[in-house]
Amino acid sequence: MKVHIFSQDACLRYQPDAQGKTVLIRVKDPNDDFPLHPHQDRFSDTLHLAFHDLTQDDADRMFPIQVNLFQDFHAQALLTFFQTHQDADTFVIHCHAGVSRSAAVGICLARFLRQPDFESHILTCGNYLPNPTVVDRFTSVLTQLPLYQSMDFSPLTLPDIPDHVEIKW
Repeated sequence: MKVHIFSQDACLRYQPDAQGKTVLIRVKDPNDDFPLHPHQDRFSDTLHLAFHDLTQDDADRMFPIQVNLFQDFHAQALLTFFQTHQDADTFVIHCHAGVSRSAAVGICLARFLRQPDFESHILTCGNYLPNPTVVDRFTSVLTQLPLYQSMDFSPLTLPDIPDHVEIKW
């Protein structure tokens, strides 16, 4: 199985193989629209998810501003999609920047498939900062299934990100 984690722009340039089963997971902000993928007819199925790229801590700091975090119903939709398409040859996952939400969905897929090496690659390759709220909430839904109850999934921890970077010339 291949998994591609893309930004929206890169995803729109991606052309699925004519052979094999390719499925698409699209993540966006709640008020945004999904542009039509030019090769939409070549995907076997598409899941559309809409939630803000925020953690629970972010949302708590923003109160009373209304935000839509990743919820259990999003996790259930992912789980159902993964179960339905676990025979797919390729998963294509994208969000706006291809760094946080799509990487988190990639980790969710890795946990569903019980592929810790894939999860480790996402966390260590240096290209992604997966949203921990997405991973942790999905994991709490996943571990309710008998097959996953004995799995010891660690909570997602990310490196500290500096508030600013100083560049001197």
